This record gives sequence, C-alpha cells and structure tokens, in this order.
Amino acid sequence: MSKRQRSFTAAPAKKGPSPATVGQINKGRETPTTVLSLDSDIVGIIFAFLDMFDLVRCSLVCKHWNAIVESRSLREFYERKMKNSSIFDAGSSEFTKMPLRAILREVALEQHKLALQCGGFYVDQWKGHSTRVAQCRMKMGMLVTGVGDKVIRFWSLDSYKCIEEHSVPDMFSLIDFDFDDSKIVGLIGSHLCIWRRNGKRSIFPSPEGKFVKGSCMRYFDPEAVVGCDDGAIRVFDMYSRRCSQIIRMHYAPITCVCLSENQLIVSGSTSGNITISDPSSVQQVATLRSSDARGIRTLCFNPSSQLLFAGSAVGFTYCWDLRYASNRVIKDKETVVEQPSES
Repeated sequence: MSKRQRSFTAAPAKKGPSPATVGQINKGRETPTTVLSLDSDIVGIIFAFLDMFDLVRCSLVCKHWNAIVESRSLREFYERKMKNSSIFDAGSSEFTKMPLRAILREVALEQHKLALQCGGFYVDQWKGHSTRVAQCRMKMGMLVTGVGDKVIRFWSLDSYKCIEEHSVPDMFSLIDFDFDDSKIVGLIGSHLCIWRRNGKRSIFPSPEGKFVKGSCMRYFDPEAVVGCDDGAIRVFDMYSRRCSQIIRMHYAPITCVCLSENQLIVSGSTSGNITISDPSSVQQVATLRSSDARGIRTLCFNPSSQLLFAGSAVGFTYCWDLRYASNRVIKDKETVVEQPSES
C-alpha cells in the first residue's frame, strides 16, 4: 500500500501556465501595434520614402515626429538629395541654420512651381452673362457669378450648367455678394438684399438697412460684414436686420474685405494698408503695409496655410503669413518693421 502511494505521489503533475502568464498573453493580444510603438530609427526610414510635401505634413503631427524629421541622419539624407536644388546651397551657413521643415517647404514649393510651368493646363470656358462678370464666389462645389447685368447665377462645377438665377431689383445696382447653402446676401446700392434659394427675396428697409456707401461685403451666418467709404466696417445681424457693430478700420475708403477662420475681419483700403480686427473685442490685431500707395483691390485668405494674399491696384500681389502678424505692423513679406508703442 505504501509502495503504491509512493509511486503515485512520485509522478510529477503536468503544470499549466500560471495565471500571470495567461494575463500577459491576453494583454499582448488585445494591445494593437501602432506607428507610435515603432522605434524612431524605423520611423526615420519610413520618412525617407516620403516626398517633400508629405514630410512637411508629418513634421506637424506631433513633437516626436518633428524631432525625427529634424534628426541628423534624415537631415543628411535630404541634404544629399537636394544638392541640385537651385534655391539652396547645401554647404552655406543659411542652409545649415534653417530647420529642415523650412528647407523642405521651400524646395517643395519650387518643385510645385516648376510643375505648373512645365505641365499642361485644361481651361474650361463658357458664356455666363451677357456683359462682364465682375464678381464670382465658389463654395460647396458651386460657383456663383454676377455684377454686370441684373442677374446672379448659380453654376454646377460638374456640368458647367446654370442651376438657378436670381434677379437684381431695377432701381439698385449690385456691388458685391456672398452666399451659403440656403441664401445669397448682396450689397445693392446702400441696402442689403437676401435672395433665398426657394425663390423669395427681401431687402433691408430703411433706415436699418441703409448706411454710408458700401464697396464690398462678406457674409458668415448670421452676420454680413460691409466695408464702407468712410473707412469703417459695419456688421449687420441678418435676423434682427440691424447694424450690430461699427468698427473703425481705416482713414481711407475700404475696397475689399474677407473673414478669417476664427472670425477676424481683414480689410484693404485705397491707402494700400490692410488692417485686421477682432470684432469680439473691437480691437485692432495687426496692420499690414504694402508698398503700393494706390490701394489694395482684392483679398484672399487660405485657412489651411494661414496665408493672406492681396492684389494691388497696379498689378502686384502680396503675401503675408498671419501666424506672425499678431500685434505687429508688417511690411510686405518681411519681418517686423514697427512694434506698437507701450502707450
């Protein structure tokens, strides 16, 4: 009996995995592998296969990726790759001091420019109005044209066919307009007019809708921003139909206006200056100075790049980076030329 017991107890039991080991296995199965778990050297090798534009975008994702883009090995790789670039001399002090992201941006823009110069263009042209088209706006896959004859037309950018048109009252001249998915807001004479997409039209009654002669306007629901000849911006609430704000922007007539993504008001004038104001605080954010004393005629803001483009009365185009325009006076594309006084 004792022998059987000894033989029975002597045989070792087959051990399975410990509970801790099972938990570790399940944890490893549940945790997916992401790009953030890769080693920096591996990510750097992946980045080396990207083109200039994609690499600049990657450098803006997070601090970790920006550090990889600025790493010595990746920088040396792109320095060898850009030896034939006409913009930079790889051995110059300017090149070595610049962040790689800035270098790649300049080279990528150069390549993009060369591609536009050497590549082919397809131009689609059609007869839109009986007279000149002085204004056009493009949003949401639609183009709206007008100013010239007494009609505003919606065009499909897929078929280039007119899908709607709205008439301007005979007693008024259309100066400028803007639109959203439900209506068009137009500046006609010294009044504001709303054309709804369902066909109804309404004009702001006097005196709430009447103001000093306006020359330009932009609309962002629920407000219409009108630039006037007395150098002020007038903001109208489209629901109450009243002027909610008057903001002094210039001492010369305003010629053009646009709105930034965070609702800053940008306006150009006949003096050649561009002023940026914050309507929430009614404070001037920055003044941008061009070298054209005959005035700014048009403005265009690109929210993705924070670049502001301006066209002058004599054919020059200016560009400012609004990320560096806060509380500064900037001339053309240069750095700060004047700081606001302490007072």
